[in-house]
Amino acid sequence: MGTRSLTRVIPIDGDKLLGEKRKVTENTLKKSVEQTFKDIARYVVKHTKSGKAKDSLINLYRQYDGHMYGHGLELAKFLDGFTLVNGIRSDIDPKDKIANGSECLSAQLVKHFKKDAGQFYLMPFKNEVGAYSEEYIYNIYVIHFTLSATDTRFVMNISVTDTYKEEDDPEKYIFFQGTDKFLKETTERNERMKRYN
Repeated sequence: MGTRSLTRVIPIDGDKLLGEKRKVTENTLKKSVEQTFKDIARYVVKHTKSGKAKDSLINLYRQYDGHMYGHGLELAKFLDGFTLVNGIRSDIDPKDKIANGSECLSAQLVKHFKKDAGQFYLMPFKNEVGAYSEEYIYNIYVIHFTLSATDTRFVMNISVTDTYKEEDDPEKYIFFQGTDKFLKETTERNERMKRYN
């Protein structure tokens, strides 16, 4: 039996997460992104413990190679360099690594991984961790901030939950602020595994 995983894409309204009193502007965007990352870390632990895949657009099950140096690395490479936009303008080439929001990213993610019969499945959401014997849950948080009616900014944060680890294990919940940090970590884990094999 292989290492199973679930991958989810969860859109989050950054403005709502920060609260109505804090309007995001060009000048406050960086600070807002930092605050949102902390809020999401708390949210992830809470909603992972409850087992509810709250607001996720997809629940992509991988039957084997779901570990961080397998699926994690493949997912990180897929996400690396993606630009998220709100609307495809005429000056954007849709063949570039672009997603028109989290829904478009979700569809591209499924297309990227699902090539043949077997291995990957879109599964119904169940309200318990481990319902599919998954060892890892990859959550991709697509956070959008509305600066104006024509200016929406997106940030991607990733969390990885090792469902087999105990709650007090520091490796149970791992958070990555941005796809570049996720790619760096999964690449390093892959290199360590090569050295041990």
